Amino acid sequence: ALGKKCFEVLPSPICRTNDCPMKRISNGKRRFELDIELEIAEGNVKPFWLTGTPLFGLTYEIIGVVEHFKEITERKSHEKALEDANKKLETLAVTDGLTQLANRRIFDEMIQKEWLRMRRDRQPLSVILGDIDFFKSYNDHYGHQAGDACLKAVADCIKNNVCRAADIVARYGGEEFVILLPNTPSDGAFHFAEKVRTSVSAMKREHVGSEVKG
Repeated sequence: ALGKKCFEVLPSPICRTNDCPMKRISNGKRRFELDIELEIAEGNVKPFWLTGTPLFGLTYEIIGVVEHFKEITERKSHEKALEDANKKLETLAVTDGLTQLANRRIFDEMIQKEWLRMRRDRQPLSVILGDIDFFKSYNDHYGHQAGDACLKAVADCIKNNVCRAADIVARYGGEEFVILLPNTPSDGAFHFAEKVRTSVSAMKREHVGSEVKG
């Protein structure tokens, strides 16, 4: 590689940028570390930990940079796994595992915030609370697996009726669902509740154990 530029021998995304090792050293850095990716073969990109230190001449002038590269593929894999696990934990903290709706805890937090916000802005706040009638008999007759499928279907149906980003649908309890509607008066909430009820009814899920309708 004698006579070639460093970026010709080992090109990287930091070449000819402010992160260029030679530029950093020339600007007074005595040691620096950097997380970079290098293409070690065509189409084969790997992460490296780069450590750079100045190379001094006989009169202590800087004549170059000594760079040390350490492959960190395994470390990056562990970091990615940890990041994914943390994201999953964050999701679990605010989401009901079965229905993927907001859970009771996050609903309790949001209704408190929206109550204070609507009171400050002098705007109406509506809450719709509903449950699936005779759900115990549904579970007893069809089994808990079918009961879970029913809860998911109802949750999806409610969620599909919500259009505004500010509205919140949550699983309030076992077969109970709640909808939080900021800036919504009672007549609007009644209309929305009827829309949801009609949509759930239109699913026509069989329930032979119901005392109202099969």
